[in-house]
Amino acid sequence: MNFIRKKKRGFNQKVQQLWVNTDGYQITWRKEAFGISIPASYHACIKVVTPNGEETLEFVSHKRLYKGFSAAVEDCEKHQQLWLEATQCTGIQALKRLFVYLPNSVPKWTLTQFNPEILSLINTKYGRNQKCLD
Repeated sequence: MNFIRKKKRGFNQKVQQLWVNTDGYQITWRKEAFGISIPASYHACIKVVTPNGEETLEFVSHKRLYKGFSAAVEDCEKHQQLWLEATQCTGIQALKRLFVYLPNSVPKWTLTQFNPEILSLINTKYGRNQKCLD
């Protein structure tokens, strides 16, 4: 994955930095929050689309803080591979094998690759954090 450094207007580059990918992944580094210094860490996020059609940012994994940039990039690559497998699924049962909970939102870059029938199932009754019980 190639990340490009982007300068955010109004932020001190010594306190916060941003890297962006073409697929919607972004990695943020910061060592200050609301004027209070915190341990320097990286955050990996992705642009997702909710069933309402809104675009939001969501963390890539449950481990939200990373000590190094390379660890955040590796987690983004794992996330992308997981969603590539999900786009190749042919039914809702195959999606249940990949995820413990079916997701409420879908990464923006996968919208064109998903089967429209499966995407509609995720966005309606199956994507509401219901535990997959087989």
